[in-house]
Amino acid sequence: MSKKGWIIISGTLAAVVIGLQVYEIVAKGVVDTGHLIRTGIIILALIASFIKKNSGYSDTHAIKKAYKRAYGELVGNAFEGKPAQEKIFYAALHNLNNKKPNAALDKLEDLRADCETNDERFAVEFFSGMCSDDLGRYDISVSHYERAAAIKHIADPLINAGFCYEELGSFDRALECLQAAVDIEPDAVAYNNIAQVYLEKEDYEKALEYANLSIELNPKRDDSLSAAAIAHAMLGHDEEYKEYFRRYLAAGGEGALVTRYIEMMKFEVE
Repeated sequence: MSKKGWIIISGTLAAVVIGLQVYEIVAKGVVDTGHLIRTGIIILALIASFIKKNSGYSDTHAIKKAYKRAYGELVGNAFEGKPAQEKIFYAALHNLNNKKPNAALDKLEDLRADCETNDERFAVEFFSGMCSDDLGRYDISVSHYERAAAIKHIADPLINAGFCYEELGSFDRALECLQAAVDIEPDAVAYNNIAQVYLEKEDYEKALEYANLSIELNPKRDDSLSAAAIAHAMLGHDEEYKEYFRRYLAAGGEGALVTRYIEMMKFEVE
């Protein structure tokens, strides 16, 4: 229910309760103290419910269900059976999802000392990394992601660490992380990111190889199609370039971005 709808319903209920109380006082000419106290409790409960609903911590069960579905293994069973910590954890994810990374980081730091299981330690490290990503603090993000990867052997923290290293210009380290990720599980995002790193390194054969691996898993991934188009252009494969450029445009890509990139790279070569 929306905030406006909740206000209308709760306001109506409060008005009815107060109206009945006033009617009883007028009709009987006496004040039933017990009834008056109960009426006050009901009204206070409505006010408390409103505050809770709009505090960012309401509907914990629904929020938990939504984020467990969205993040799956990344959340795992973190803080199950710990109501206070669980509430803070899902409030942190809610902050992160609503572009409030500093608030999310503060909550995750508050939880760090309470971590007892690998799921809890992983979740705090991984989502702290995501918060730092959003803040552009890639040097801090990689530390969180690498600690998360040491806790749980899955691809996600390695993929994210690879992206951060690429942003920091540490291309060899980025490739190590991304290769470790695809060794765990073939992934279109990881293959694409490897292709992007090889474009940065001007190794167009390798860029094309990994772009194609990404496209095999997701044929409409526009950044992989653009990487393949660029690699073909730089290798002088005119027909292949035209085909991948056509597919890139069909996937919704912006053609000017690719043509400008190719012109820039060819100018540097000359």
